[in-house]
Amino acid sequence: MPSKAKRMGFAGTDSYDLIMYLAVLLIASDKKVLLVDNSLQKALSCCVPPVDMTSVKERKACYRGLDIQKETYMEVMGEEYDYVLADFGQEMNQKALKTCDTVFLVTDTRLHNMTGIEYFRGAWDNTCLLIRDITEGMEEKYIHKLLQEKGIQERRSYYFYFDETDREMAAMLQYYNSFSYKKLSPAIRYFLKDALRGFFGMDEAQLNLAEKKLKRRKWDACGFLGTCGRSDGDNLLSDGSRPYGSLPV
Repeated sequence: MPSKAKRMGFAGTDSYDLIMYLAVLLIASDKKVLLVDNSLQKALSCCVPPVDMTSVKERKACYRGLDIQKETYMEVMGEEYDYVLADFGQEMNQKALKTCDTVFLVTDTRLHNMTGIEYFRGAWDNTCLLIRDITEGMEEKYIHKLLQEKGIQERRSYYFYFDETDREMAAMLQYYNSFSYKKLSPAIRYFLKDALRGFFGMDEAQLNLAEKKLKRRKWDACGFLGTCGRSDGDNLLSDGSRPYGSLPV
């Protein structure tokens, strides 16, 4: 059965934080979202406490409004989702990438990482380039030149300068399984809203409502409003330890 879901793929360097932010904004707009972790690193899977794993066989975790599956074939997605967001990591030769409606190609300015995206030398029309952790003082024209030399096209691109708070929020996703939307840098929030307009078809009213929900409270694994009433001890495993070394939120 063909899927009605729009499929968004992310490939290259770390993008699990951006995927989670987009997913949470979508579920704040009452969309049904499936996250698929097809990467070797499984960075996206680390954003979900292992205590939420509902089936070892299905390798699927579920919590309020958001499902995550560690591995799956994109072409067999069911009709129950509005969006599928898949993290391919640096496995850019996967056939499933070509089944995506949009591919977000992610890199930083390190030369070995830029070399890794040369697979997209003849980039498809549906490819969007994200360049992260640009250091202060590095001119964008130099980055343009590097990309041109590698034959990488910039039909649509976003530039993110290094921001310590963004790094902290990305770490919180894995250690605390939460983040604060209000603390994200203007560059990331601009990308999220622009992407949701351009690639996900959200209008301003939907965006404003989703942002309003996220700004009320920090999002965590209990939902985007964090309203489960969880105490510090509720995030403990049976042996008293915290999943992935997390600390109380």
